[in-house]
Amino acid sequence: MTLIQQVLIDSLFFIVMYLLLYAFHLKKLHPRKAFYHSAFYYSIVIILMSTLSPILANLTSFFHLEVFEFNWIPFLDWKYQYGNYIEESIANIFLFIPFSLSYGICFRKRPYLAIPIGFFFSMFIEFTQALLLLNRVGDISDILTNTFGCILGVGLYYLIKERIYNMNLNDKAKEKQLD
Repeated sequence: MTLIQQVLIDSLFFIVMYLLLYAFHLKKLHPRKAFYHSAFYYSIVIILMSTLSPILANLTSFFHLEVFEFNWIPFLDWKYQYGNYIEESIANIFLFIPFSLSYGICFRKRPYLAIPIGFFFSMFIEFTQALLLLNRVGDISDILTNTFGCILGVGLYYLIKERIYNMNLNDKAKEKQLD
């Protein structure tokens, strides 16, 4: 099976999951709120596709602990300048900004929870990479940069939240005028 076929299998899985989410949850929401929830879902999908894909095709290697590799020393790649360490760190940060920003928009009562959720989500990704993907290594640096991206996303949420909620209030006022 080629890499493109493997990624297509993952993509179809996430499309089906979105359709189920829409059928049971999103169609009941106001269109703007459904858009925000869709953005949150897609941020999760983008993170999973860019960090774990192809995952479904690799499930046959499920938990081969003899190949478990994890780098527990933070920023070792920076110290020894392994690979594209700067680009990878920046990508990790920017990958989690939309996640925590859209989390804050969807769950506005406690947007700061995006930080610990993002931390544990990042841990899940890194351990999954180490356990399931034979050519990948889990890395504590990725967990730290992903969490920093969550912090930036929550900060961005607090900067723009008034504007978002003013748009929602204006929509509700327009709907009342039409009634």
